[in-house]
Amino acid sequence: MNTHTDHVSVEAMCRGGELILARLNAFRKEYGSLPAAVTGDFNGEEHTSVYAVMTAPDAPVADSKYLAARQLNACGSFHNFLKVDVSKHTPIDYIFVTPDRFGVKTYEVVTENPGGGYVSDHYAVVAELEIK
Repeated sequence: MNTHTDHVSVEAMCRGGELILARLNAFRKEYGSLPAAVTGDFNGEEHTSVYAVMTAPDAPVADSKYLAARQLNACGSFHNFLKVDVSKHTPIDYIFVTPDRFGVKTYEVVTENPGGGYVSDHYAVVAELEIK
């Protein structure tokens, strides 16, 4: 599953997360313990309400960053086409996975800018997953 939650309304961000989790729970109820990944721009750092929704104790997913056996560059992911020190931030883009079905080998926010340009206002977030 992939999403891009609203960037203004905290209520919309949280309801979007709740909808995704409800849908994922319904899929898993109907089809069993499916391996699943929920990715996207959640427009909220780790201290925000939308992150709390996605990482609640009863959520079927967890943040791949904290499941990873090896973190290569665990920093912020939003730079807005500016030279921002993302080391002082947490991501707003996530890869949430079902920890009962995925192991996470590595996690990385890719901050290289080949040629000095940006392809997006966000850096890519990458996780190497292994199905259990």
